Amino acid sequence: MNRSWRRLKTLSFSQVTSLSFSDSDWEVDSASLRNALVEGDDKAGEGAGEGEASLGGLAREVVRSGAWRMLPLLLILGICWSMILPAMPNYCTNFFASTSAAKPLRCEDFLVAEAPPPCVDAHWQCVQYQSLWQLLINSVLVFTLAPVFGKLSDRYGRKFFLLLGTLLAALPVYAFYLMTKGYGNYLVTYPFMSLGTAFGPLGPALAYVSDLVSKKYRTQALSMLLGELFLGVIFGPPLSKLWREETSAILACVCATL
Repeated sequence: MNRSWRRLKTLSFSQVTSLSFSDSDWEVDSASLRNALVEGDDKAGEGAGEGEASLGGLAREVVRSGAWRMLPLLLILGICWSMILPAMPNYCTNFFASTSAAKPLRCEDFLVAEAPPPCVDAHWQCVQYQSLWQLLINSVLVFTLAPVFGKLSDRYGRKFFLLLGTLLAALPVYAFYLMTKGYGNYLVTYPFMSLGTAFGPLGPALAYVSDLVSKKYRTQALSMLLGELFLGVIFGPPLSKLWREETSAILACVCATL
């Protein structure tokens, strides 16, 4: 009875209204109910079959077209970027606090209530500096140069811009490694990091997959590509917590080299 009631709830409005009820005791006509349930089961089976066929067709299309080559690229880049992101706030605040105090400071060693004034001021200084560079690179430069790169990519092909974007995407990782070793400071390092994230290979990769995959599976393939990038972003921070910052920077460089 419970199973039949669950199946009855999945019927469409037209199927339910077509059922005949007795005016005396409101009993459902068994033949109408049975036919409606069978029809609902048939439609559900057809929908499940179409979903499985669509998923299999997407996998075959991605492999056949060669679009699968972009999946490990964005997965590795997502891991590389997210491995260095957890340490960036500390490096930023420590740099501005040390500059204001004219001596080395590690603001994370202090409790919030006991933090010295340079550490307190370093937070807004860090936000201000990063916001200015993000405005310049992600808004002004990307708004100006992205259409130009897109036009050149349409004319001369995707591979060169994929290679260029991958090299630029590796800049944040290597810049962070040099900063952990004392080469350069945050003022010099952050612009390279912003440039790498703004002009990375994501745009050319999406265009490359869009060119290869048929129109039927294009949206699903692009969603899969973005999912690979965000999957790497999920795994990066837990991996970075397993080692020291210097070791995480080295491993991130290895990933970027791959």
